[in-house]
Amino acid sequence: MKYLIFFIIIWISVFEGVGQIDSLLMVFNSSSSDKERFSLAIELSDQFIYVDKLESEYYLNEAKIIAKEMNNPAMLAEVDLQLFELLFYQEMNNECVELMISTIDFCKKNKLKSELGHAYNKLGSVYISIQLFDKALEYFVLANETFKENKDYESQKNSLNNIGAIYYYQDDLENAILYFEQSYEIEKLVGNNIGMAQALGNIGAMYCKMDPPNYKLAESTLFESLKIAQGLDNPKVLSASLNNLTYFFIQTEQLDKAEEYNEQALEISSTSELDNSLLKCLENKLEILRLQGDFENALDVAQEILDFTNDIYSVENTKALAELETVYQTKEKQKENELLKKQSEMDQVKLDYEQQKSFYLIFGLAIVAILGIFAFNRFLVSQKRKKVIERQKEQVEQQKELLHEQNEIVKEKNLEISDSITYAKRIQSAILPPIDALNYHLKDGFLIFKPKDIVSGDFYWMYAIHNRVYFAVADCTGHGVPGAMVSVVCNNALNRSIREFDLVNPGEILDKTRELVVENFSLNNGADSHEGTIKDGMDISLCILNQENNELMWAGANNPIWIIRKGEFIYENVKGEMLGEWGLYEISGDKQPVGAHEPSEPFTDHKFELKKGDQIMVFSDGYADQFGGERGKKLKYRPFKQLLLQNAKERMEIQKERLETFFEEWKGDYEQIDDVCVIGVRI
Repeated sequence: MKYLIFFIIIWISVFEGVGQIDSLLMVFNSSSSDKERFSLAIELSDQFIYVDKLESEYYLNEAKIIAKEMNNPAMLAEVDLQLFELLFYQEMNNECVELMISTIDFCKKNKLKSELGHAYNKLGSVYISIQLFDKALEYFVLANETFKENKDYESQKNSLNNIGAIYYYQDDLENAILYFEQSYEIEKLVGNNIGMAQALGNIGAMYCKMDPPNYKLAESTLFESLKIAQGLDNPKVLSASLNNLTYFFIQTEQLDKAEEYNEQALEISSTSELDNSLLKCLENKLEILRLQGDFENALDVAQEILDFTNDIYSVENTKALAELETVYQTKEKQKENELLKKQSEMDQVKLDYEQQKSFYLIFGLAIVAILGIFAFNRFLVSQKRKKVIERQKEQVEQQKELLHEQNEIVKEKNLEISDSITYAKRIQSAILPPIDALNYHLKDGFLIFKPKDIVSGDFYWMYAIHNRVYFAVADCTGHGVPGAMVSVVCNNALNRSIREFDLVNPGEILDKTRELVVENFSLNNGADSHEGTIKDGMDISLCILNQENNELMWAGANNPIWIIRKGEFIYENVKGEMLGEWGLYEISGDKQPVGAHEPSEPFTDHKFELKKGDQIMVFSDGYADQFGGERGKKLKYRPFKQLLLQNAKERMEIQKERLETFFEEWKGDYEQIDDVCVIGVRI
């Protein structure tokens, strides 16, 4: 049903925009000012995005011609920003990214601060649409800094809201609240009471969603939002504030208060014809009845919601058609009244002035002739419209044929891409240690390896010499094909660090590996400029196990190692967690990746004396970061630890089976969001 409502909104906006386009065209065609024609061309391109892509491109090209003739860099940047909107509407994400990166360079070169901020913001919006939240956050932060420097408070407020939304998507509600509060301060600075009420509503909702929720701050914030909304003549904002408080009281199970505020919201939404707000009120009412156990009335409200959403489309269309019909009938009635009036005058003249029959006969024939001309003109118009419709049908058929051809090309390209990725998997599989070798050298252990895509950015690694076994779990930048490409470089660097440079300490191995990775990713043949280095690399947990004396040497880049022991494990700076007689002890890695990073410090060696029965766990972040469960949240590390402790006494193959079963049950119908790799070894 959400799709149906969305369609109505878009349809209405296009319908209303037709008149605006006509008025813009009239001004554009009559204007002699290049500056005015440029602004009108940009606006016409924007209006035509949803109506006619070719017309949008035409007026954008007109704007570009004017900008070039005036040799105005700011205008040229504005053309690129508008071109982004056209490409983004067509979901051409790769083209959007390339365009904005080029625009950012252009704005920096020409010192266009305002346009630079908007380019950062638009690039962030592309990344958030494809769920690359870290990249989106990077560019929203740059946009915010640029707008702040320019004192462009309206744009800065929007960038702060974007940053807050990113942190919300990443389940980092504390940072989300921090940025929504900054947005509120700007609304307060410029005296925008509507924005203040909305920002406080966002903040209050975040407090409700925290784990655990901070209901005290949520309540005070939401009541402050309501207080501001009550001072406005804006039913939409007031209804939203009441709905937020209703949600709060539902969450805190204060159902009487929830019912009270929901009734107020319902009254405002019903009398003000706020469809979206009314739908939210009905949904809240349904939840209240469900919690009260009043399932009979809940069923009635559920049916009301269904009827309401079904009616939105038909009501809006009926309303629009009724307005058109009213206009038409009014005009027809006016014509009819005029004709009746003329006929009455003719009859009266005939009665009073019989001698003038000839004159009035001629007058009547003239009226008939006029009506005939009018009818003939209407016939010509209808024939012209018929030809236009036929021409449009031909264009539609041509577009269908073109679309079919493009679909065939896409199918062929998809097959080529699939074949290439499958071949890439074969290449990546060739660099991974064989399972038989893992089982031979790590006799009592297990491996869980679940790539998100066909190929993986995570990889596991092993090397054995004499009585020492080197093994690691690494998480490279990205996943899928880009991550797999990085994994090949990092795997090769690890092998070279040991075989070519004969290094034996894990910290030295990671230092040399970092050096080789940065060297491989250099874009300018070894220059040390910051722009010339790709910031790709890996997080890793690297172990060296001496199987004669059970001595373990370890170093980590961002990733930790967990040691599970029956009883206490005494080691400096170790965090422990107990479950019964079993303890899980965590040693954190250095806070830097194996890759380009400033400042870079030598990696730290750790040495442990293990005893029989101890278990070593190294892993990437994919297991703990998976969304799932009843509420669709991240698993996180604490439940992961508890799961390992609950099964610590079991054989390693049973532990593996239970970890895999739990992961699949937790994930359920949610998509796997990252590569997963876990190695467990029992001494």
